[in-house]
Amino acid sequence: MENIKIIKNIIELPKTFILIGNTSIYNLLYKTGYFSVHNQISENDFYFELLKKSECIESWENWSNDKHCDSGWYFKEHNQKYLVGYYDMDKIIEQTEYNDKTKACAIFIKKEIEDIMNK
Repeated sequence: MENIKIIKNIIELPKTFILIGNTSIYNLLYKTGYFSVHNQISENDFYFELLKKSECIESWENWSNDKHCDSGWYFKEHNQKYLVGYYDMDKIIEQTEYNDKTKACAIFIKKEIEDIMNK
């Protein structure tokens, strides 16, 4: 049950980051408890929670679009499909296309938070 609470807190991270301000996304992610259970939480866990709180998808799209860094994961709509990929110095290293926006967002969340955790 604790994992459900962690998942719910994670899908709200972009909103929390804006509301709290003056902290790092790393610290917010750490406070969710994710670091100790990250291998127990899958993309599907995020997918099923996003089905209940689809308004969080837009927050993650905005998060992806607002990132200002040389490398990282992204999530965006392109030609009525949804792309999740990794870029490094404006070069696309990896990219996958999805028909399902919720699935794409869930995959992006897992990849993004794993990247944040490992930095």
